[in-house]
Amino acid sequence: MKSFRCRACGNQLYLENSLCYSCGSALGFSRAEREIVPVDDAGRYVDADGLVWHVCANLNLTGCTWLARHEGGQCSACDLTRTRPADTDAEGWGSSRTRRRPSATCWWSSTREGSPPTAWSSTCSPPAPRRARTW
Repeated sequence: MKSFRCRACGNQLYLENSLCYSCGSALGFSRAEREIVPVDDAGRYVDADGLVWHVCANLNLTGCTWLARHEGGQCSACDLTRTRPADTDAEGWGSSRTRRRPSATCWWSSTREGSPPTAWSSTCSPPAPRRARTW
């Protein structure tokens, strides 16, 4: 797995981080850059081409840290989720979070090889939980 660093302070980051533990910067994962990038107070990131990206709509629901193209939209990783609990099903989301984290990690790992998957893999072990930012 790739090692990530905070662009503001250089602290080590993990794919699941939505905040830097050291400097408090809000973060999101840019699939295009394959980097964890800082987002502004509204959850936006502007890339080198001037495109505006937004935190995934599922950040507070599943802990997804990936960036989405449209405000209020899902990221490309969440778009692959075919079945999920209802937004009000706290018990279902509790177990769903533990399944989604390894899936996002597997998805990232496979995309770096150049062949994005068409569905989630269930072959990874869950990483350690990380603190999520609430928007």
